[in-house]
Amino acid sequence: MVPPVSLISASPQSGIAPLSVSFSGINSYDPDGIITSYKWNFGEGSTASGENVSKTFTYEVVYTVSLTVSDDLGAVHTSKIRIDVQSDDNNGNDCESPILIDIPFVQNGAGKYCWFISQEPSYVNSWNLDLLEINGVDYTNTWSNTFPATIDGGFYIRYTGNYDWSHFEIPEAKSAGFNLNQP
Repeated sequence: MVPPVSLISASPQSGIAPLSVSFSGINSYDPDGIITSYKWNFGEGSTASGENVSKTFTYEVVYTVSLTVSDDLGAVHTSKIRIDVQSDDNNGNDCESPILIDIPFVQNGAGKYCWFISQEPSYVNSWNLDLLEINGVDYTNTWSNTFPATIDGGFYIRYTGNYDWSHFEIPEAKSAGFNLNQP
């Protein structure tokens, strides 16, 4: 028994959200039989079946899409392709409806959020994130005490975490007399 071979084509493979992508498994084959099923996993919880499918991705993430084919003898093979969905960067503010938050602030876990703060953080810390942007500047998986210029009098924060252990924190606001060089 020779397993089938799963082959994916996708068009386009990158672009601005929302991104509509057409997928095909038409080039998949089985050397000693026929392919009986095509199962797609779009990397964000949704699935589909069929030789040709389409999907619209709405979030700015790099998705790993997989196709599993099965043959008439029960053998399977899976292949993967990456789809890079980007934001239409609007000067760092592409949050349509940001949630107003106060400092101190902590976010743990998977999810995609957009917040706005009017206070300047003393520092931020993040780990196991796919994206953390403050006014369009990347702060993904880092500690920092420097920040970009304000937009609309504050800071737009975009968070994308795909893990239960994703983490972001702003422990305190920068006060008028705050100085990192003070003893």
